Amino acid sequence: MNNIIVLDGFSINFGNARAFIFDEKNKTSDHFHGMPMKAVDIIVEEDTCDFYIELKDYSSPERRNESKPEDFRKHLREYLKYKFRDTFLYRYAEGRIPKEIHYLCLVEADPAMTQHMTQELKKELPLGMGPRWKQPLASSCFVINLKTWNHLFPQWPAEKDI
Repeated sequence: MNNIIVLDGFSINFGNARAFIFDEKNKTSDHFHGMPMKAVDIIVEEDTCDFYIELKDYSSPERRNESKPEDFRKHLREYLKYKFRDTFLYRYAEGRIPKEIHYLCLVEADPAMTQHMTQELKKELPLGMGPRWKQPLASSCFVINLKTWNHLFPQWPAEKDI
């Protein structure tokens, strides 16, 4: 089966995975949430974990030059952090928090920036267990580009949507 999602400049074939657009704009969709909260673009539900997936294409010259690099990184870090947190809260209210959540941000940017953003975002979420928590917010978090995505997730091939 081909479960192809085309969104935000990317096309990803999730095959037989239970994947859906979580940031659904269509009010008639089963996945439309309609709340004043941020939402990751895609959720993939597996038996033991969920993947929260955010897609952003910052490879165009116009997007790269929107602001100073440090301002852009701060904006992106805050944007990605709140996308995760609001989605987590929404899913918690639905009673749909699995034991593990993996946050994947497919950002079309250079590898140095994605590595730096991964480290910054891991501090912001935070990963792992808090001192009094019963479970972590997220088990892992990665900001990756298209090449890395296809290397790490060959079962879910992605390409730039033209």
